[in-house]
Amino acid sequence: MLGGKGNAKFKKEGIESFSLPCIETCPFAGECKKYCYAKSFRRYPSIVKGYDTNNRISKSCLFIALMVVELSKSKASFVRIHVSGDFYSVNYAKKWMKIIKKFQDKKFYAYTKSFSFFKEIKLPDNFTLIQSFGGMHDHLIDRNRPHAVIFPDRDILLKAGYVDCSEITFLRLLMVLH
Repeated sequence: MLGGKGNAKFKKEGIESFSLPCIETCPFAGECKKYCYAKSFRRYPSIVKGYDTNNRISKSCLFIALMVVELSKSKASFVRIHVSGDFYSVNYAKKWMKIIKKFQDKKFYAYTKSFSFFKEIKLPDNFTLIQSFGGMHDHLIDRNRPHAVIFPDRDILLKAGYVDCSEITFLRLLMVLH
């Protein structure tokens, strides 16, 4: 269920991840569908199978219990929710909040275009929700809260006053966000 240690950056920083199939679980995807890097994962049958399994389990009444068991076994201090996929419903988002509250020793974070699902949900202190541009509701993004923008090149990113997350550790990113 947990997606493992992910890429080299995740391994180095001790980050676990949980993902779902891209696009089909992204109800507010917009222009991001064109450049979604998670589409490239589709060429790996084991990843496709794992994400499909996660999707089925996430819709089950056993999801919370299964994730609690998985996370209890994990030594990771950080969990990224959705390297691929997104919060596809308010109910699914609420399930994650219940899971997160059980693990005060871990930090969770998620980039999402489904930030509107969280309007009525109190976020646990150990969860960072990062609003992501490129979706259908970009006009609703609160720029005073954590948010992410994809830029065509690094110079434009820096001129706009943003941090290049490809060159920053997650711990430093958390400091920037809070």
